[in-house]
Amino acid sequence: MSTTPALDAAAKSRILIACILGTTVVTVDSTAVNVALPAIAEDLGGGLAGQQWTSNAYLLTLGSLLLIGGSLGDLLGERRIFVLGVGGFGVTSLLCAIAPTIGTLVAARALQGVCGALLTPAALAVIVRTFTEAERGRAVGQWTAWGGRSLSSAECSSRPAPSRNASTPVPGAQRAVLQSISSGSGSSPRVAARSIQTVIDRQNAGDRSVSAASPSWLLT
Repeated sequence: MSTTPALDAAAKSRILIACILGTTVVTVDSTAVNVALPAIAEDLGGGLAGQQWTSNAYLLTLGSLLLIGGSLGDLLGERRIFVLGVGGFGVTSLLCAIAPTIGTLVAARALQGVCGALLTPAALAVIVRTFTEAERGRAVGQWTAWGGRSLSSAECSSRPAPSRNASTPVPGAQRAVLQSISSGSGSSPRVAARSIQTVIDRQNAGDRSVSAASPSWLLT
């Protein structure tokens, strides 16, 4: 693969930065959305299934179409596919922001994953095309290193601190989970989990009589 001719060091640096930033937004968006899932469920509904699909629709299309994105870069040109991926990612991000329903949001997230699948392999191909063989190893290393940093940042940002109400004895509910697992009594794990979730929900609502309505094996 030949390199792009007549590019100075400054132009190559700008291209590398663009590739790094393009890949970063794809990586960060894979996990950072987890922070907003409770607010999404509250505003758009959909329950647990809606939250799961909001996250998984993006990852599903992103992971399954990466090879196709790379092939399109070979056929149509890596820079063209990179620009298309960046532009499409921005448009689909806007669609996610204004989505009126959970179904629209899931569809926009899936399209966002498609654009990410175009962008990511094209970014690497642009780097390989731009830099000479002597420069290529360092450029790819920088692209990979910054991608790893963005993934670490996204993982940290996707772990919000749990919000606790003064009337919500969450540690007691956690002890109930451990007690039910260790004793194996009461009911099946699925029913036990539902009962525990009911207790926590009622505690969050300020129902102080929740313990009276709970099965004996669930009490701490």
